[in-house]
Amino acid sequence: MKYLLALLSTLALTPLPAQSSVPDCEALATRIGQEAGLPQHLLPAIAHIESGNTLNGSRKAWPWAINHAGKSLYFETQDTALDYLRTATTQGRTNIDVGCMQINHYWHGQEFQSLEQMIDPIQNLHYAARFLQALYDKHGSWAKAVKKYHSSDEARGERYFDGFTTAVENVSVEAPTANASLTLATAQNQFFGLAGSAQTQVDMGFGLDPNVISEAKANKTTYSEYARLIASLGDEVDNTPLIMPPSSTSLAKSGEVSGVLRVNWPKVETLRKYLAAN
Repeated sequence: MKYLLALLSTLALTPLPAQSSVPDCEALATRIGQEAGLPQHLLPAIAHIESGNTLNGSRKAWPWAINHAGKSLYFETQDTALDYLRTATTQGRTNIDVGCMQINHYWHGQEFQSLEQMIDPIQNLHYAARFLQALYDKHGSWAKAVKKYHSSDEARGERYFDGFTTAVENVSVEAPTANASLTLATAQNQFFGLAGSAQTQVDMGFGLDPNVISEAKANKTTYSEYARLIASLGDEVDNTPLIMPPSSTSLAKSGEVSGVLRVNWPKVETLRKYLAAN
């Protein structure tokens, strides 16, 4: 959501099993968008932008996509993507966009019962459909809803909408079939993973340890190589001192905010009252 995804230039090349099948985000988005009453192609076009990955010469939304602090990672399976998410979130790293619609964990993670639910393509898409409807209800147009889905910054929203119009053309031409799965027969594609790597180096500042596969099987929560990757991304927290100038603007109602803000809104109100009194 915060970023137009760009595939990392060098990732581990991981062989795919012949004829492996994964959920087709765009086909699912078409169906779920229709069920939710969204405009035609709205949901699949956003999925196409958010989690698009080039496979077999064409770009398709990918269900096991993660964008962490601006770095795009595409995992071969749901399990490997979840392993990375568990490793990152147990370290307090939450600036992560997840799944078909790249739902941001920091802002929207509270709306899901688990990481498994958040990355599940159907749950991920249903939440995005509800969020887009809420943005439409608030801002009065689907164009504004699409822009706000990406960013509250006007300039960034405009740039995103330009890409969205192109994506609408692409998904309308390549209308997905009712079979909401992708069959991938290509021997190799660009995925980030620990097992079955055809290379021994990943261009993210570390090499794959020969013992990684056995370690991964024994440890379902934290993967040391994933932890090293996460550390290489740098700090997420901006330690710049917060300066809040006086303002006559009234504070939003709790029902007007969502995600992590809504959960912590009482603390925000308490802080504002304290600042006003001091």
